[in-house]
Amino acid sequence: MTSEPLEPPQTDDPKKLQKWAGTKLSLSLAVSVYLRPSGVDSVEGALACYRQYLELCAPQLTWFADETGKKYREATPDVLRIPFDRAPEARDSRKFYSWGAFAGKHHRHAAPSQFRIHLSPNEDGYGLSWVRAAFSVDLFRDDLDRFVAVAKRLTAPLPVFHGMGGFSFSESMVSGQRQTNEPYLIAAAMHFAGVEVEADGMSSHCCGNAIKGANWLTMLDASLVKRLGGEKTLRTHLSEAITVHRMPWGLMIQAGPEPSLGAVNMGETLPLYREVNKALRSLRVAVHWNLGVQFDEARTRRWIGRFD
Repeated sequence: MTSEPLEPPQTDDPKKLQKWAGTKLSLSLAVSVYLRPSGVDSVEGALACYRQYLELCAPQLTWFADETGKKYREATPDVLRIPFDRAPEARDSRKFYSWGAFAGKHHRHAAPSQFRIHLSPNEDGYGLSWVRAAFSVDLFRDDLDRFVAVAKRLTAPLPVFHGMGGFSFSESMVSGQRQTNEPYLIAAAMHFAGVEVEADGMSSHCCGNAIKGANWLTMLDASLVKRLGGEKTLRTHLSEAITVHRMPWGLMIQAGPEPSLGAVNMGETLPLYREVNKALRSLRVAVHWNLGVQFDEARTRRWIGRFD
């Protein structure tokens, strides 16, 4: 079994964590949501979400790739608009379509600003469609209420089934590079419980009828809220420190006024995250697929259950 080869800094300062990770791993503020029904039936909402992301981040984006091009291209304004033509074409022909745009000096670098989306024609063989919008922490450092507002605005036009928002590790968009950098992800994940480990491809397959877990922002559609007994019952399990936002698709639960890295070695226990986790525990997937190659079954189980 591979041992954890790295020791992240003991810190609650995002800048110090980012300095340690370099270009191998980036700390972001991100929103990740899984969609139901099929994503190709929600192209207009997906493009509305992407359009809003571009309004915030287009000047910082340097690379683009999509399902048809296969190669990373310079993210010029014209290139960034490609999905507005190709996503409707994929919908009309009932084909899978995905794209990504991100900021990095090299396309192999992990970048804090990333937009990734997979739109599936159906769940059979493809899993749930999903969207991930990640931002530089500095963009919202002095106004986290604005991040919450952005999260609500980005997800409002989407058929959200479930999702999460808050601190998140952004990895390289190149799969081989992600595997090379995985020791950094493992070390950071085991030391900073409040930072989401994104595994959208795996989660889209194994969380088709369950959620991955809880974070600073946790999103549930109406059907999942109903499984908990409804909004009124859910609120009885949450303290006044937890804010519940009503959304067009269901509820977004906010665990306190700001997110936390959850530095384990500094004794951060994230009581509000744990409170939300406890209230939603019955919805969590029984077994999540491994979060990586070296992020094996034991590590995945430990990380998924970190708030238990």
